[in-house]
Amino acid sequence: MSRSLVWCALVVVGCALPTSYTRNGGLEVVSSGRLDCVEGSMCAPVEVTAFPFVDRGDLAEAPQAAIRANGCDWDQRWEGGEVVYEIRTGLPGVLAVQLASGPGVQAFLLDHDAEDACVQVGPTVDAEVGPGTYWLLVDSEASVTDGTFDVQVDFRATSVPDDALEPNDTDEEAPEYWLGLFESHTIRATLTPASRLDWYALQVEAGAVFEVEVVNPMLELHVEDDDGEALEVHQDAEGRWTFGDAVHNRDRDYWLRLQLTEEQPDTAWTDYTLRIEATDTNPDAWD
Repeated sequence: MSRSLVWCALVVVGCALPTSYTRNGGLEVVSSGRLDCVEGSMCAPVEVTAFPFVDRGDLAEAPQAAIRANGCDWDQRWEGGEVVYEIRTGLPGVLAVQLASGPGVQAFLLDHDAEDACVQVGPTVDAEVGPGTYWLLVDSEASVTDGTFDVQVDFRATSVPDDALEPNDTDEEAPEYWLGLFESHTIRATLTPASRLDWYALQVEAGAVFEVEVVNPMLELHVEDDDGEALEVHQDAEGRWTFGDAVHNRDRDYWLRLQLTEEQPDTAWTDYTLRIEATDTNPDAWD
């Protein structure tokens, strides 16, 4: 049920599945032969990148496949539409799931790598988990006519490293990125209680117009120039942080700092995607 379990690229409209597929002896997928790679399917799960996570869906419009997991009391009822979520935890803690739906809908928490894959089943889940990858299935009986649901996923770390409250506030080990004309970088990383702050060193080629973007309401983006002066960044109502600048007749250095907001608890963690792109050339670069 991971990208390697049912291996079809996201750009592909559909992928053929065998009648039965087993991974690590703990999970089995049974399909009629075709499964569309739409968001929420086994080959394109919805990624839970921050907590609390809230989603609303309709199983009547979701892909259908029968999934079996060792340790679950599964039967033929659960062959209606389902939505698959991928959850990654970097620390041991408690995963809590609240599902609101009509009858015939259930939440299944599965351990991606365990022989006994089934962790917990029910409209509510409150399970102690270790670091790793987990799958949350919102599944339905084949007879369900109203498949609308609301789901909330939360995570509370139960074991935090001793240095969790000491952010890595040094730029000495910041990864360095060079941005040439019309080049781009996409950086995916995780902030945990032990690393509430990330630095990036960015050098931009002379004459480039570029933009920095990260979308995550749990984070703040700060940008400094090579003299240590703070530069203006922008945030919209959706938690989208952006910074843009036009470089003149010499390469220019910038320091990017991403950090969890002060409102986030000591146990908070989140994934983020940082996009850096040179979008144009500066016509005034050599004036």
